[in-house]
Amino acid sequence: ERLDVIFIERALGLELDLAKGAVVRGLKPGGQGERLQVQPQDRLVAICGTELPVFEEMVPTVFIEEVQGRMKSMGRPCTLTFVRLVEVAAPEGEGGDQFFDGLKKLHKKMPGGFVGERDVP
Repeated sequence: ERLDVIFIERALGLELDLAKGAVVRGLKPGGQGERLQVQPQDRLVAICGTELPVFEEMVPTVFIEEVQGRMKSMGRPCTLTFVRLVEVAAPEGEGGDQFFDGLKKLHKKMPGGFVGERDVP
C-alpha cells in the first residue's frame, strides 16, 4: 500500500534507517510523523514526487548519500511517499491449500517467478 503524506513542519518526527533502505525505525511521540499516521516499518520510496533509487540495486553508501542529500534540500510543504506492508490472511477452512497452490502457479507464469516461493506452503 502506498501512502502520500504531506509534511508541513520542519521536524519530521521520524527516524529512518537508511542502511536498511529508508525504513521508518521510530517515531517521536506527538511528532509530525506520528500525527500523520506514519508507522514503524513503513519504507520511504519518494520525496516530493521523485522516486528514490531502489535500495537493493545500489551500493548502500551511495543510497544513503542520495537520500540524505534529498532530505536536506527538500522544502516544506513536501509530500513523502511511503510503502506499507499489508498482511493478507489466508482463507480459513477448506480450500486454503488450493489457494496457495493457485497462487504459486500464477506467480510461476510471471517473468522472474515468485520471490520467496519456498516460503509458501
